[in-house]
Amino acid sequence: MPSEYELIFSDCYIYVYPVGLGKKRLSLFETQIINHGGKLINEPKGNLVATHIVVDDSVTQNIEKLKADLNNENCKCNERTKVVRTQWLSKCLKEKKLAETCEYEVSLSYDKNIIHHVNTKNFLTSIQENSSSSESVQETNDTQLSPPKKLKADIAQTLRATMGQHNQLIIGELQKLADAFRSSGDQWRAHGYDKAISAIKAYGKEITKFEDVASLPNIGQRMAAKIQEILEFGKLRKVDEICNDEKVKVVELFTKVWGVGPATAESWYLQGYRTLNDLLTKANLTKQQKIGLKYFDEIQDSMSREEVESIFAVVREAALMVEPSLKIMLVGSYRRGKEMCGDVDVLIVKEDNVAKDILTCIITQLKETGFITDDLVSMETNGNQKKYLGLCRLPGENCKHRRLDIFLVPQSEFAPAIMHYTGGALFNRSIRIFAAKKDMSLSEHSLMGGVVREGKNIINQGYVIPTPTEESVFEHLGLQYRPPEDRNHSL
Repeated sequence: MPSEYELIFSDCYIYVYPVGLGKKRLSLFETQIINHGGKLINEPKGNLVATHIVVDDSVTQNIEKLKADLNNENCKCNERTKVVRTQWLSKCLKEKKLAETCEYEVSLSYDKNIIHHVNTKNFLTSIQENSSSSESVQETNDTQLSPPKKLKADIAQTLRATMGQHNQLIIGELQKLADAFRSSGDQWRAHGYDKAISAIKAYGKEITKFEDVASLPNIGQRMAAKIQEILEFGKLRKVDEICNDEKVKVVELFTKVWGVGPATAESWYLQGYRTLNDLLTKANLTKQQKIGLKYFDEIQDSMSREEVESIFAVVREAALMVEPSLKIMLVGSYRRGKEMCGDVDVLIVKEDNVAKDILTCIITQLKETGFITDDLVSMETNGNQKKYLGLCRLPGENCKHRRLDIFLVPQSEFAPAIMHYTGGALFNRSIRIFAAKKDMSLSEHSLMGGVVREGKNIINQGYVIPTPTEESVFEHLGLQYRPPEDRNHSL
């Protein structure tokens, strides 16, 4: 039996009260109890005495019904039987030991003024330690709290500070699966997890129970059940099953190398390669893949906004020397407000009548100074370079090689271009799908109206809708403007 299944419930006889749980949660709880050595009391009319009765939070709003149901079922209890909320199970499984019940116990002597869902001692201690108020706190007992009115502001502040912990845990587990499926080439499943993550980010509230996610867009019952598993047990078993598989881990590692897709990564795995050193010494690599391996650790390392700004300053200076009329701005994750960025995305806007090969001139100048060290795309020789991907490095002994993407667009395409290159990917995808539903088409070049489709095929391109600003794009789509920092998830 896996090591995680320690027999933490070996001395427990547990009845899981089904009201408010639903079939999936009930089955999940009972399975975990059995796997960890517990004995289930499925029919509490027998001779076994329950050591614990596990109940959902929702039933504490009607203690009289709970008492009546337990009495009708003739549940065998005694003075040692503990009635506890489901969070007690979660803590036991997370800590892999039988946890104390005091902070999770439900009093069957119900008083509407009692607050049941707070660990009183720890909560009041944190309030006292963080509050500048010298007013004394009157404590009732381990499961009852009636806070003085003047503590309400401190309580609210403390609750706000802890908001998001569940959400971050959920997002972290789902992101592992999204990355694993994407690296294996299963874009359909990866996109499903991406949409769920986006919905959670957009929700704006702390997720604490199944009902919080079951009605969210892009989250079906199966995904909601996974989220419930994370909430109850602090992890998702599917993550262990998928992400700890050797093939998945190796393929995911290989796809992190610049220029390597899922098909190539899987082919290398089938050839027996398992490490980056195997690729260096045995694989047939392209020029870009060799660069990606050479600077693998530096490329994977995120950079601060300050470093992004320093790199941007060098590019901006070189661009203005080539053409003073250019508009140069940072886009990508930096414009979306991210504290740490994976690369530097620069948008350069030229007047429509400027014809000279601006981008090639800028890149040439940056190479001559040693700032750009490697190309990740081939340079065009026809004078029509519109996009450049490469590596750059600021001067200084401890400076690292960083990914640099530069995009050149005409002024007439400014608004759709800055939207596209700002991202994020899920936002771009969702807003394009939204445009299609309105017989429109949105790309980095323009917003088109009157588009005619047959299925997924466009049979009439329609006409260009003037969009001088980002706000005008949203307006034509009938959407409320969303600032860049709110574009890290889908619509």
